[in-house]
Amino acid sequence: MDLVRAQQRVWAYEAASRDFVLSGPDTPVGCWPLPRQTRYRRLRESLEQARRQVEQHPVMAAAIADRRWAAAARALARAAQDDPQQAAA
Repeated sequence: MDLVRAQQRVWAYEAASRDFVLSGPDTPVGCWPLPRQTRYRRLRESLEQARRQVEQHPVMAAAIADRRWAAAARALARAAQDDPQQAAA
């Protein structure tokens, strides 16, 4: 269940990062005003931290080590089905 929540955080940070970029000026990040660059970098750091949590989860770590992506996908799906909050959504 914590794997599902961690993956949901990754998706949420990806969406937030994409929205943040799309709502900003049409210039490279390095040309943005410094406060906006700082907010964007913090958002990206949070995304990377969330990705690391997923990658370090025992199920995902084993799948990554063994290159068993299908097993990882099944484990994520199974965890989502077992999560009562997911069933209610």
